Amino acid sequence: MGTNHDKHVEEEIKSNRMDLTFEELLTKLMPDNGPAGTLEGEILRAVNRISYRYYNNGDLPTRGYGIETSGHALMFLMYKAPRGMHDVFEACETHQKGKFETALDTLQLVITKWVNEQFAHGELKKDNIDMCSRSFQNMADARWKEKDSD
Repeated sequence: MGTNHDKHVEEEIKSNRMDLTFEELLTKLMPDNGPAGTLEGEILRAVNRISYRYYNNGDLPTRGYGIETSGHALMFLMYKAPRGMHDVFEACETHQKGKFETALDTLQLVITKWVNEQFAHGELKKDNIDMCSRSFQNMADARWKEKDSD
């Protein structure tokens, strides 16, 4: 038996609405806490984590404390988001404020378009993966902590 959140998502898929904003997608696919339950929801959750930490605390996912607060989210995206988006992730590795903001805006647009396409085809992928898992944090630490200390 699914949760109310799951039923709401299924109803939204059946409506084939393809013009949802990033914020609307978050509301529909990201629960109040914990993993999203779909790959698309978890990808939105990861993008939201990076954006929140940057715009509220100035954390860059590849520098200093940002590696701990949002590095795992960027690493999750690098491994789990659809092919063809990796140039956007590489741009998110920049340490220049203006370039990072542009990359983050592009990331939100690309992910929003992709998730809307999944909605249109009724193809949300059920998945219990958690972008906050220790393995993604370990990969982020290995990739960026050593570079950050240079």
